[in-house]
Amino acid sequence: MEKESEPKGRYVNNHAPFSELIDSDIKGPSSEFYQDPKHPELVIRESFIPLVEKYHEEQPEDKIPEYWAERAKDFKALGEKYGLHIAKTDFVIGRSPKSGQKVLFAVTDRIEGENLKNIVSIPKEAEKEVDGMYKGIFSHIADSYRDDEYYWDDFRNDQVVYGKAPKEEESHPYIVDVDLNMHTWENAQLLKKRGEEAAKENKEYRFWEQILMVLRAMNDSEEKIEEKHPNFSEARAKLEEIIKTTTMPTGEKAREMRLAVLFEKNI
Repeated sequence: MEKESEPKGRYVNNHAPFSELIDSDIKGPSSEFYQDPKHPELVIRESFIPLVEKYHEEQPEDKIPEYWAERAKDFKALGEKYGLHIAKTDFVIGRSPKSGQKVLFAVTDRIEGENLKNIVSIPKEAEKEVDGMYKGIFSHIADSYRDDEYYWDDFRNDQVVYGKAPKEEESHPYIVDVDLNMHTWENAQLLKKRGEEAAKENKEYRFWEQILMVLRAMNDSEEKIEEKHPNFSEARAKLEEIIKTTTMPTGEKAREMRLAVLFEKNI
C-alpha cells in the first residue's frame, strides 16, 4: 500500500491538504468552523471566495490566498509594532464539506484558553500583558489616525483568547481575528459626494467611536481582574494622552462621541 504523502507546511499549491473536516467546537455567527482530526492544533474557518473578491479587481482565483497571506503579514507587522500576540493564520482554497463549493479557508493556530468576553476572571499573572494589549490597540488607533494609515476596526474582547498557542508553555492574550478588517480613515465616497468638511467630521466620529469601543472592552476586562486593586494603568495613561493631544473634533456627532469616552473612562 502506497504511503500517504505528508503535506508540506499548511498547504500545497494553495489547496487545502485536509484529511477530513469535521464540525469544530468553535462557533461563529456568520462562518462555518471546522477541524481536521489529524491536525487538532488548527482551527479552520470557511469563507466564500466571492465575499473576498471585493478587495481586489479581477484577481485570479489561485492568487486569492497569496493576497490574503500578504494581509496576514501586514497584520503580523501591526502586532510586532505594538507588542500584540496574533495567532498565526494561513489562507488556502478547498471544497466546502457542506456545500461542495470552492471556498477560501482561513487556517489558524488553535489557542487553548478562553476569550476575554467569556472568561470569568483574569489571573494576576495576565494583568500586565492584557494591560499592554489595550495600550497597544489605543496606540495603533491614534497613530494610524494621525498618520492617515490603515487601521484595524474589529477589536472586541471575543476576538482575544487568553491561552497557549501550539507548542507554547505560557499563556498570552492572543488576537484570533482572521477577517483582517483594515480600513482607511478617509471616506472617499463621502468626500466626493458631500465635500471635505463632511468627510472630516466622519473621520473624527469614527476615530472616537473606535476609542470608545476599546475603552468599553477594557472596562469590562478590568471588572474581571482577580485582585480588585489597580486598573490597567499603562492603557489608561495612553488613553489620557490621546484625549489631551488629539484636536477637539468639529462635528457635533464626533464631539458627542468624545464626551462618551470621557464619561466611560471615569466609570
